[in-house]
Amino acid sequence: MFGALLYVNFDRTHISALNVKTGAEFSLDAVIAISDNKIMAVGRQALEAEAVLKGEGKDVRLVRPFDDERTAIVDFEVASALVNYAVKNIIGFAFIKPVMIVHCLTQFSSPLSPVELRGISELGEAAGARKVLVSNEAGKYVRMQLQDAALLKKLGL
Repeated sequence: MFGALLYVNFDRTHISALNVKTGAEFSLDAVIAISDNKIMAVGRQALEAEAVLKGEGKDVRLVRPFDDERTAIVDFEVASALVNYAVKNIIGFAFIKPVMIVHCLTQFSSPLSPVELRGISELGEAAGARKVLVSNEAGKYVRMQLQDAALLKKLGL
């Protein structure tokens, strides 16, 4: 298999990514500070930037794109920016697009709808994945299993 295999998971408050081949990991709080329709900071820096920008009299808002009790993605554009940021921090620029498994860790009272599953898949596509597999089953794809060659073969990777 050519290119990276990435495991990206998120819940209401965090997003993390793992390059299964290299073991490189990246994790951050799932929050972005936005001012004047521009991303000012991501993760914990967003919380700090909010205080600084408000102190300067600027209008700033914190967006948590996965923080909802009923749906996986509240703000697709911001969620896409977070996934893209996490992926770029793991693989940087890649000539060969990665294969990505995106895993929603949040437990909801009902399964994710086809629209939500498609939205999660499109997050991976927007981050440059050539193939996206979506899982919303807690524990189905854990890091130890992803490194298992038999599971990768079973997934068709």
